[in-house]
Amino acid sequence: MKRNLFFISLAVFAFGEGLPAQGLIQRKPLKKPTIEIKVKSPVWIGRNLKTMRDIYTELKVEYDPKTGNYVYTWKNLHGELQTRIYEPPIKIDVIVKASVEFDQATGKYKYAYELVNLPTSQQSVHMLVIERKAEIENVTSPDSDWKGSSKPSANPNAFGGKRVWAWTDIKYQRHGIPAGHRQGGFSFESAGLPGIVDCYAQGYTELPKGREADPKEVYESRPPW
Repeated sequence: MKRNLFFISLAVFAFGEGLPAQGLIQRKPLKKPTIEIKVKSPVWIGRNLKTMRDIYTELKVEYDPKTGNYVYTWKNLHGELQTRIYEPPIKIDVIVKASVEFDQATGKYKYAYELVNLPTSQQSVHMLVIERKAEIENVTSPDSDWKGSSKPSANPNAFGGKRVWAWTDIKYQRHGIPAGHRQGGFSFESAGLPGIVDCYAQGYTELPKGREADPKEVYESRPPW
Protein backbone atom coordinates (compact mmCIF):
# COMPACT_ATOMS: atom_id res chain seq x y z
CA MET A 1 0.00 0.00 0.00
CA LYS A 2 1.33 3.41 -0.93
CA ARG A 3 0.33 6.50 0.98
CA ASN A 4 1.50 9.92 -0.18
CA LEU A 5 1.60 12.42 2.66
CA PHE A 6 1.12 15.85 1.17
CA PHE A 7 2.08 18.20 3.95
CA ILE A 8 3.83 21.51 3.63
CA SER A 9 5.25 20.81 7.06
CA LEU A 10 8.05 18.41 7.85
CA ALA A 11 8.33 15.02 8.99
CA VAL A 12 10.31 12.26 8.63
CA PHE A 13 11.61 10.47 8.59
CA ALA A 14 10.99 13.89 7.35
CA PHE A 15 13.29 15.56 5.00
CA GLY A 16 13.97 18.83 3.33
CA GLU A 17 16.82 20.66 1.79
CA GLY A 18 18.80 23.65 2.60
CA LEU A 19 21.76 24.51 4.62
CA PRO A 20 23.64 27.58 5.13
CA ALA A 21 24.94 30.45 3.49
CA GLN A 22 26.69 32.75 5.94
CA GLY A 23 24.75 33.60 9.09
CA LEU A 24 21.42 32.33 10.38
CA ILE A 25 18.87 30.59 8.21
CA GLN A 26 15.27 30.06 9.27
CA ARG A 27 13.77 27.33 7.20
CA LYS A 28 10.27 26.32 6.35
CA PRO A 29 8.96 23.14 7.95
CA LEU A 30 10.47 20.03 6.40
CA LYS A 31 8.48 17.90 4.00
CA LYS A 32 6.95 14.57 4.93
CA PRO A 33 8.00 11.59 2.85
CA THR A 34 5.93 9.22 0.81
CA ILE A 35 5.44 5.95 2.65
CA GLU A 36 5.11 2.84 0.54
CA ILE A 37 4.26 -0.45 2.20
CA LYS A 38 4.11 -3.58 0.11
CA VAL A 39 3.30 -7.01 1.48
CA LYS A 40 3.54 -10.36 -0.25
CA SER A 41 0.50 -12.51 0.28
CA PRO A 42 -0.20 -15.28 1.12
CA VAL A 43 2.51 -15.64 3.76
CA TRP A 44 3.85 -18.69 5.57
CA ILE A 45 2.72 -19.02 9.21
CA GLY A 46 3.66 -22.58 10.13
CA ARG A 47 3.34 -26.27 9.42
CA ASN A 48 0.67 -28.81 10.18
CA LEU A 49 2.53 -31.39 12.31
CA LYS A 50 0.10 -34.15 11.36
CA THR A 51 0.23 -33.72 7.61
CA MET A 52 3.63 -31.91 7.53
CA ARG A 53 2.15 -29.44 5.08
CA ASP A 54 3.04 -25.76 5.11
CA ILE A 55 0.23 -23.39 6.08
CA TYR A 56 -0.24 -19.97 4.49
CA THR A 57 -2.55 -17.06 5.26
CA GLU A 58 -3.64 -13.83 3.61
CA LEU A 59 -1.80 -10.80 4.98
CA LYS A 60 -3.37 -7.37 4.52
CA VAL A 61 -2.21 -3.85 5.40
CA GLU A 62 -4.51 -0.84 5.40
CA TYR A 63 -3.95 2.83 6.13
CA ASP A 64 -6.14 4.37 8.83
CA PRO A 65 -6.68 8.05 7.90
CA LYS A 66 -8.02 8.87 11.38
CA THR A 67 -4.86 7.83 13.22
CA GLY A 68 -2.25 7.97 10.45
CA ASN A 69 -1.26 4.40 11.34
CA TYR A 70 -1.04 1.23 9.26
CA VAL A 71 -3.01 -1.83 10.31
CA TYR A 72 -1.80 -5.35 9.50
CA THR A 73 -4.31 -8.20 9.72
CA TRP A 74 -4.12 -11.96 9.16
CA LYS A 75 -5.41 -15.21 10.63
CA ASN A 76 -3.14 -17.43 12.69
CA LEU A 77 -2.87 -21.23 12.69
CA HIS A 78 -6.09 -21.49 14.71
CA GLY A 79 -8.06 -19.23 12.36
CA GLU A 80 -8.05 -16.34 14.86
CA LEU A 81 -7.81 -12.79 13.46
CA GLN A 82 -4.54 -11.08 14.38
CA THR A 83 -3.90 -7.33 14.28
CA ARG A 84 -0.68 -5.34 14.54
CA ILE A 85 -0.42 -1.56 14.40
CA TYR A 86 2.47 0.29 12.77
CA GLU A 87 2.82 3.93 13.78
CA PRO A 88 5.18 5.70 11.37
CA PRO A 89 7.62 8.16 12.98
CA ILE A 90 6.48 11.06 10.79
CA LYS A 91 3.69 12.63 12.84
CA ILE A 92 5.85 15.66 13.42
CA ASP A 93 6.01 19.22 12.12
CA VAL A 94 9.61 20.36 12.41
CA ILE A 95 11.79 23.31 11.49
CA VAL A 96 15.57 23.01 11.43
CA LYS A 97 17.44 26.29 11.85
CA ALA A 98 21.06 26.38 10.74
CA SER A 99 23.93 28.84 11.21
CA VAL A 100 27.51 28.77 10.01
CA GLU A 101 30.64 30.62 11.12
CA PHE A 102 34.06 30.62 9.49
CA ASP A 103 37.16 30.41 11.67
CA GLN A 104 40.05 32.06 9.84
CA ALA A 105 42.55 30.59 12.29
CA THR A 106 41.63 26.99 11.49
CA GLY A 107 40.23 27.50 8.00
CA LYS A 108 37.13 25.55 9.00
CA TYR A 109 33.42 26.22 9.30
CA LYS A 110 31.31 25.60 12.37
CA TYR A 111 27.81 24.41 11.51
CA ALA A 112 25.21 24.73 14.27
CA TYR A 113 21.59 23.55 14.29
CA GLU A 114 18.47 24.19 16.30
CA LEU A 115 15.56 21.77 16.06
CA VAL A 116 12.06 23.19 16.55
CA ASN A 117 9.21 20.74 17.14
CA LEU A 118 6.07 22.72 16.35
CA PRO A 119 2.95 22.56 18.57
CA THR A 120 1.08 20.74 15.78
CA SER A 121 3.31 17.66 16.10
CA GLN A 122 1.80 14.47 17.49
CA GLN A 123 5.15 12.96 18.49
CA SER A 124 8.33 14.03 20.20
CA VAL A 125 11.38 14.31 17.94
CA HIS A 126 14.16 11.98 19.03
CA MET A 127 16.50 12.05 16.02
CA LEU A 128 18.12 14.74 13.87
CA VAL A 129 20.12 13.69 10.80
CA ILE A 130 22.27 15.97 8.66
CA GLU A 131 23.84 15.02 5.34
CA ARG A 132 27.62 15.51 5.42
CA LYS A 133 29.45 16.00 2.16
CA ALA A 134 32.84 16.35 3.83
CA GLU A 135 34.58 15.00 6.91
CA ILE A 136 33.47 16.52 10.22
CA GLU A 137 35.07 16.92 13.65
CA ASN A 138 34.52 18.49 17.07
CA VAL A 139 30.90 17.36 17.19
CA THR A 140 28.80 18.74 20.06
CA SER A 141 25.45 17.57 21.43
CA PRO A 142 22.85 19.22 23.67
CA ASP A 143 23.85 16.80 26.45
CA SER A 144 25.50 13.40 26.91
CA ASP A 145 22.24 11.52 26.20
CA TRP A 146 22.04 12.85 22.65
CA LYS A 147 24.33 10.25 21.05
CA GLY A 148 26.03 10.97 17.74
CA SER A 149 26.60 8.43 14.99
CA SER A 150 27.68 8.30 11.36
CA LYS A 151 25.58 5.14 10.86
CA PRO A 152 22.20 5.69 12.53
CA SER A 153 20.55 2.90 10.52
CA ALA A 154 21.61 -0.65 9.79
CA ASN A 155 19.86 -0.37 6.43
CA PRO A 156 22.31 0.86 3.74
CA ASN A 157 19.41 2.38 1.76
CA ALA A 158 18.29 4.64 4.58
CA PHE A 159 18.69 8.35 3.80
CA GLY A 160 19.14 7.53 0.14
CA GLY A 161 22.54 6.04 0.81
CA LYS A 162 23.97 9.48 1.68
CA ARG A 163 26.73 10.04 4.20
CA VAL A 164 25.10 11.54 7.27
CA TRP A 165 25.61 12.46 10.88
CA ALA A 166 22.81 11.77 13.35
CA TRP A 167 21.99 12.72 16.92
CA THR A 168 19.60 10.40 18.78
CA ASP A 169 18.13 10.98 22.23
CA ILE A 170 18.61 7.85 24.33
CA LYS A 171 17.66 9.28 27.73
CA TYR A 172 15.23 6.97 29.50
CA GLN A 173 11.61 8.13 29.15
CA ARG A 174 12.56 11.52 27.68
CA HIS A 175 11.98 10.52 24.05
CA GLY A 176 13.46 13.67 22.55
CA ILE A 177 11.94 17.11 22.06
CA PRO A 178 8.23 17.42 22.91
CA ALA A 179 5.77 19.23 20.66
CA GLY A 180 5.95 22.98 21.19
CA HIS A 181 9.61 22.91 22.27
CA ARG A 182 12.99 23.52 20.67
CA GLN A 183 16.53 22.31 21.22
CA GLY A 184 19.89 23.75 20.16
CA GLY A 185 23.40 22.55 20.83
CA PHE A 186 23.83 20.38 17.72
CA SER A 187 27.03 21.34 15.90
CA PHE A 188 30.19 20.18 14.18
CA GLU A 189 33.18 21.65 12.35
CA SER A 190 34.25 20.93 8.80
CA ALA A 191 36.46 22.26 6.03
CA GLY A 192 33.56 21.61 3.67
CA LEU A 193 32.04 24.73 2.12
CA PRO A 194 28.47 25.78 2.97
CA GLY A 195 25.93 24.46 0.50
CA ILE A 196 22.65 22.62 0.09
CA VAL A 197 22.28 19.33 1.96
CA ASP A 198 19.43 17.13 3.10
CA CYS A 199 18.34 16.95 6.71
CA TYR A 200 15.95 14.55 8.39
CA ALA A 201 14.07 14.33 11.67
CA GLN A 202 12.31 11.34 13.20
CA GLY A 203 9.44 11.17 15.63
CA TYR A 204 9.49 8.87 18.63
CA THR A 205 7.29 5.77 18.55
CA GLU A 206 7.09 2.77 20.84
CA LEU A 207 8.84 -0.38 19.70
CA PRO A 208 6.46 -2.74 17.89
CA LYS A 209 4.88 -5.31 20.16
CA GLY A 210 4.56 -8.58 18.32
CA ARG A 211 4.85 -12.28 18.89
CA GLU A 212 7.32 -14.86 17.70
CA ALA A 213 4.62 -16.47 15.56
CA ASP A 214 3.91 -13.24 13.63
CA PRO A 215 4.71 -13.43 9.90
CA LYS A 216 8.11 -11.83 9.32
CA GLU A 217 6.59 -9.80 6.47
CA VAL A 218 4.72 -7.68 9.06
CA TYR A 219 8.03 -6.16 10.12
CA GLU A 220 10.17 -6.53 7.01
CA SER A 221 7.68 -4.53 4.90
CA ARG A 222 8.10 -1.35 6.92
CA PRO A 223 10.15 1.59 5.61
CA PRO A 224 13.93 1.46 6.27
CA TRP A 225 14.21 4.48 8.53
